Amino acid sequence: MKKILLWLLVMLVGISMLATFSLVGCKTTTTTTAAAETTAAAETTSATETTKAVETTAATTTTESKPVEVKLLFLAGGLNTLAPMIEKKFNELNPNSNIKFVYEFADYGTLHDKIAIAEAGGAGAYDIYWTITDWMPEFIKAGFLMPLDSYLEKDPIDGWPNTYPQTVLNFQTVDGKLYGIPGHDGPYMLFYRTDLFNNETEKNNFKEKYGYELAPPETWDQFKDIANFFTRPDKNLYGTSFAGNDPQATPYDLVQIAHNFGAKYWEDNGYPTFNSDKWINALEFLGKLYKENSPKGAPQLDMMGRADMFKEGKLAMYADWTGFAGYFELQELSNVVGKVGYSLMPKGGNDGNRDSLDIYWCYAVSNSSKNKDAAWQVIKVLTNPEIDKLWTIGGMGGVGVRNSTLNDPEVLKQFPFYKTMAEILNGNAFGSPYTPAAAQIYDILKIAVQNYLAGSGTAKEILDAANAKIAGALTK
Repeated sequence: MKKILLWLLVMLVGISMLATFSLVGCKTTTTTTAAAETTAAAETTSATETTKAVETTAATTTTESKPVEVKLLFLAGGLNTLAPMIEKKFNELNPNSNIKFVYEFADYGTLHDKIAIAEAGGAGAYDIYWTITDWMPEFIKAGFLMPLDSYLEKDPIDGWPNTYPQTVLNFQTVDGKLYGIPGHDGPYMLFYRTDLFNNETEKNNFKEKYGYELAPPETWDQFKDIANFFTRPDKNLYGTSFAGNDPQATPYDLVQIAHNFGAKYWEDNGYPTFNSDKWINALEFLGKLYKENSPKGAPQLDMMGRADMFKEGKLAMYADWTGFAGYFELQELSNVVGKVGYSLMPKGGNDGNRDSLDIYWCYAVSNSSKNKDAAWQVIKVLTNPEIDKLWTIGGMGGVGVRNSTLNDPEVLKQFPFYKTMAEILNGNAFGSPYTPAAAQIYDILKIAVQNYLAGSGTAKEILDAANAKIAGALTK
């Protein structure tokens, strides 16, 4: 944000979140009927990567007309069912097109490096990239991506410029230039079990014990109280859970909590502050939630593992990417359908905030592309309002980001979490450290969390070491 439908949804997310299309085609000027012709070429498979190239032509071409290939590198995952709808929309908008789509997919762990290697070669290996905003500072600084402003000015996407919340344009805009069009989002959001929170017995018992009403927590202290209250191992129920072995969730959970406590990434002189008192407090607080309120084995869980625990009814609440909200509302997959509430993140303290970490995926054009004009026409269709909505409600596994989707009555009826997401994206969101070293910073923080959970040192000792490594990464 349904599975085949929404198993996709979650692989998208999370940041979250995790999205990709396959199969699209276009019609030529000299044909009147079209039969989609698809060939899939499997590339090498390793323990860390599986890529697949898919070529599609929506209509037969004449011998006089050689198709223009538009090559796309996306996150692995599927979403083949969206292809006919994209093809139909593309042909409606571009009746005289002559484009062949060539898709290649890579898993999350290798997608970044494939983009970097392809662009370092400068040979135009791809035309369109599906890239997460965490990687944009690096790619933009290196000159890998093309600014899109001239295209937006002379041939804008539908609804431009009032197309998206400003939040999903900030992190790919540098020096006033926009380098990517958002395609999938899903900021952090608090999920809680309404059947537990609305139970009169639970409400009375909670108020008697803690002296205030049981409700979605407004502060992390309240979150801890509620987690303590619902941690009942004998009933296979826990207050919350976190993911201790995930490249995204493990460091992002720490960043989310630290930010809510008011922690900053940098000093005024640009030196990193990941070992400040607020970061130390956040890591200690996170450690308590792992130890006291999460199922055994949480340090070994990945992002999907903790999401599964929530949808199986084993958790009272937890925080994760918005995209999982759709996953929890699928009757065939979830035990908590119709029992999930959504809220802003808890505030950390008097100088804290309720902002959500927001990391999203964009369509970007390769600076070495030989087919930039054709690539732009494809992006216009991929970001079309009809496709953005279908991406959300059509069983495709995405979370649309257009204002039109966020406010669509049909979307809100099927997925009420969109109301909270719109609130987040219109004033309650923050981004990752904006630096070409962002990926390295998250790797370092992931290890720091794991070391702390393993008892390898105090929070201060571990974050002092992490901060020194981050400082070194910033100088490279």
